[in-house]
Amino acid sequence: MLRGTKARNTTQPGSSFSPFGPIQAHPTTSPSSPLHAKVIDYLTRLSRDPGILHICQLHQFRVGSLTELLPWEHPNLLGLNENAGQRILLRIRTDNAEGFRDYKTTRRVLVHELAHNKVADHPPEFKILNSELNAQIEAFERKQQDGTHALVEGDVYEPSAPALSAGGGSGGGNRLGGGDPSRNAASAEERRAQILAATMRRLEREEQEIEQSCGSAAGAASQNGRRTPSGS
Repeated sequence: MLRGTKARNTTQPGSSFSPFGPIQAHPTTSPSSPLHAKVIDYLTRLSRDPGILHICQLHQFRVGSLTELLPWEHPNLLGLNENAGQRILLRIRTDNAEGFRDYKTTRRVLVHELAHNKVADHPPEFKILNSELNAQIEAFERKQQDGTHALVEGDVYEPSAPALSAGGGSGGGNRLGGGDPSRNAASAEERRAQILAATMRRLEREEQEIEQSCGSAAGAASQNGRRTPSGS
């Protein structure tokens, strides 16, 4: 090992933490069907997603069982949380029920439904909690990603980043590292700000769609398990 460095623990926190109960395909999907194994794999991936496990551990979320909603059962719903986590149902298949919806979009739906473990309906406190959960996943994944680039801690040599563009010299030629460093930094910061703003607008639109397609409003799952068709 390099002098002045120490080993870094690469074990993911909560790796043995399992907040989900049984993973179940829809009852109408025969275990002998090729789709059955794919449904189980998809839902299992969600239940073992490091970001999901992270927020479940932070907030002590528990889910009795995780299963699916078929497209024609409740066409307007993408997710449903029954009795504060007793069962969570997610629409994971495409409209023809033969393919599968985008994983990250479904994961956002799962985060939304997990927030209903604590808050029913969609009052301001729900929106705050849901935003907090997504931010915690993003921070966790960013930290994990940074960890893949540096497996040691301490004073180590880190080469400077290569120049992204060439600047003009006094003779009109191009040379690496040319240009005004402060201007380059400002331009990079502006690009990051624009990307962040566009990302936030996209996520806000996605969250509005998820909320409108959520069946976990107050009264959607009462003590006797009664459900209403929409949580918007």
